[in-house]
Amino acid sequence: MVGKKKHIKFTYYDVVTQDDDGKESLYDLRKWLDTISKNEIADRIKRIGDVQGRLETAQVIEKGYYALNFMRLDEASDAYKAKENEKAEHIDLENDEYLGRNTVALYDEANHIILIQNNRGSYSANAIQNYINATNGGKCCYFRPVLDIFDTARCKKGIIKKIYVGCSAVNQFDTDGSKAFENIIESCDELGGYTFYIEIGIGRGKNRQLSNQGIYSAVNTLLRNRGCLSKAKITLADDKDADLYDLFDNVRTGKFDLTVPERGELDFMQIAGNIYYQYVVKSKFVCTFIFQLC
Repeated sequence: MVGKKKHIKFTYYDVVTQDDDGKESLYDLRKWLDTISKNEIADRIKRIGDVQGRLETAQVIEKGYYALNFMRLDEASDAYKAKENEKAEHIDLENDEYLGRNTVALYDEANHIILIQNNRGSYSANAIQNYINATNGGKCCYFRPVLDIFDTARCKKGIIKKIYVGCSAVNQFDTDGSKAFENIIESCDELGGYTFYIEIGIGRGKNRQLSNQGIYSAVNTLLRNRGCLSKAKITLADDKDADLYDLFDNVRTGKFDLTVPERGELDFMQIAGNIYYQYVVKSKFVCTFIFQLC
């Protein structure tokens, strides 16, 4: 039987801490990882608010790169198992049993970056951050999303489907010679408007696209007006990716597809290995050196 395709998305975070004066610095998770890996698996369980879980497994993919499998442990079972010709049966749990939902992460020791799978219903990035702090005897850390600086040159070659612009202070907007925005500002002035929101797209035409040169010019104008804009996004597809890009707050993410075996398990190292591939290798080579910490 053919397996089911699963779409995996992950987000980049800097692991940082603050001193008493509020100054930020990068934080090394390695000491915490060394300590918690020595604990018995039952001793790693921690409840924080309504969420309970543990670090299930930690493995070295390559020197300085750690695959982490965080497991949320739910005491309430809402799951059933069923056969085609029989009624479904509730999956009852013993006192020491839980329903586990995992989230995979990759930690880069050299750059203090953690890449965390977005897995609805399991540990979120915030829950993992809280778990680490609750089980850490040293400084508290937090995860700061890594932001991408949008490369405007992509507008010259990519297929642009839509642009969104929101301006919160028309009187501060510098058109910088852009005829398109000069017309918009003039319209606002004539109507007595202080703000504007525009959305320009191609409708449902599959073979249509917005003007590359026009959008390139518009994007550069928008980047020079960050202080008075509430929104600036474009939908763009090129040889790198196809997505909605926020020009000012574009959190770095990655994604890939894996096939889940029919009635089988998607092993966490498959996910971690592909995150490693996206982050470091960017080729078909995946390192086979794996050392299990816990």
